[in-house]
Amino acid sequence: MNAIGALRQHISALLTIAILFIAALTLQFMSDARGHELAHWADEPAHVVTAVMVHDYLSAGLPEAPQRYAERYYSHYPKIALGIWPPLLYLVAGVWMLFFGVSPAALLLLSCTLVASLASLLALSVRRLWGSVMGIVAGLFFLALPSVQTSNSTFMLDIPVALASF
Repeated sequence: MNAIGALRQHISALLTIAILFIAALTLQFMSDARGHELAHWADEPAHVVTAVMVHDYLSAGLPEAPQRYAERYYSHYPKIALGIWPPLLYLVAGVWMLFFGVSPAALLLLSCTLVASLASLLALSVRRLWGSVMGIVAGLFFLALPSVQTSNSTFMLDIPVALASF
């Protein structure tokens, strides 16, 4: 493949990712996710509080041993899920909130980004076998699944686990 062909492939991949991100964001807005509290499921508040705790720990400059900080935080906000679930999502969310702020909108944007990332990986995989159009169609069908739409409107671990598994 020559340089122009490779460039065309990269542009096509970036276009696929952009289309799927815009579609995921549109579906999230259509679901009115930003008008609701992050408490659709029993675990969701615990994920939110844990992510905020990690953000606070990072933004404070790692002020003490992580376990001690978590214990003190727990005494004020006893809805922490650290230790129940692996910490990677909380670390990602904590860093994310350093850039996008501590708000439900920021966490929903992270959920949307993760959903769009999984849809994009699916689309790029399908694209290798059946072309760009079928890849985008596969990604859009994935985004249309009710369980994916639910995950796009919540801050839960389902999509991050699926993304890590993919």
